[in-house]
Amino acid sequence: YGYGRELGFAGQTFQTARLSIIYGLENGSQEDVDFGLKVMRSWIQKRRFPNGIFMSNRNRGHNNRDASNLGWAISELTRVSQALRAHGMDASEFEAAATQLVDVILPGVREDGALGSVWNGDTGEVVTYNGDGGGFMLMGLVRYWLATGDERLKPVIDNAFKYYYESDI
Repeated sequence: YGYGRELGFAGQTFQTARLSIIYGLENGSQEDVDFGLKVMRSWIQKRRFPNGIFMSNRNRGHNNRDASNLGWAISELTRVSQALRAHGMDASEFEAAATQLVDVILPGVREDGALGSVWNGDTGEVVTYNGDGGGFMLMGLVRYWLATGDERLKPVIDNAFKYYYESDI
């Protein structure tokens, strides 16, 4: 499962899975719910490093992961959690995956607000801060913060918005 090779940005595997889940929940189609859950669970169970960072392109030849896909992962895991909870379903595995990813990302945030654009899947460390990839990470962190109220994120989000706005990237 996980018919795409990317979580977000160009591939949108997680977004497609979330939309399948929501469609199924809203229209009574268990088949659509099950399909979306199966896709997301396959990534959580088989396509991520022990620290929570998801693999790229089925991890062919490198262990680095870009911020756009990690940001989309946090966002979509959070949105699936919200949809499941709204329908009285257990969302703990998706909440845990989003939280684990946030937890591995936060230590790499620079004091000036840069979020990083590439992480090493093995170590969880930032490989580079170049470019605007952190803006996609920012999207995921904002979505997670709005859903959870995690106080660790408020200063990170404020500094990141300032950094990327002033950088004019």
